[in-house]
Amino acid sequence: MLRRLSCCVTVFLALVLAASAADRLQEHTLPIPGRGILAVSSPLAWSQQISQPPEEIAPTIRFSSTAGQEFKVAITAFWSPTNDSSFNSSTKIRSLVDDTVGELKPRLVETDIPILELYGGSEIGYYFSATDKTPGPNEFKYLTQGAMAVDDLLLTFTVLTKEEHSPIINKALNILRSARRGT
Repeated sequence: MLRRLSCCVTVFLALVLAASAADRLQEHTLPIPGRGILAVSSPLAWSQQISQPPEEIAPTIRFSSTAGQEFKVAITAFWSPTNDSSFNSSTKIRSLVDDTVGELKPRLVETDIPILELYGGSEIGYYFSATDKTPGPNEFKYLTQGAMAVDDLLLTFTVLTKEEHSPIINKALNILRSARRGT
């Protein structure tokens, strides 16, 4: 009986520790050529890859699963080469997301796709979630996509999951909400 109880306690503690590790965050810095860095924090259990194209082309940070739930998250940082202060205005971001919905609509299940607001610090962004009409084998069925201003940057993001209401979506949105600039 004690052996069985000891085994149950061990399993319980392993599950608690695994859940704790999944919720811990690690910080990543994305170099922005000639403009400092973008700092984001992701769950410790997520793998990450930074794509830093040559010259002054928008860098991307990608996250994926290391185990368990399958997903992909991509965040790309853009800036105005002319330092246009309205480059990432709320109006332009909303228009960008509206245009994206319009382009994707023929390939999506939903006909009415609400655009939601995303707040982070003093910044605002917009996003939508939708379902792919015809995902191929082993492809992702659910998409969340949008854009958000962070200081002088415009962050575009895509979240792909195989579950409609995946907790990954909220975790990815939290990455964006807490994104910040640095030097």
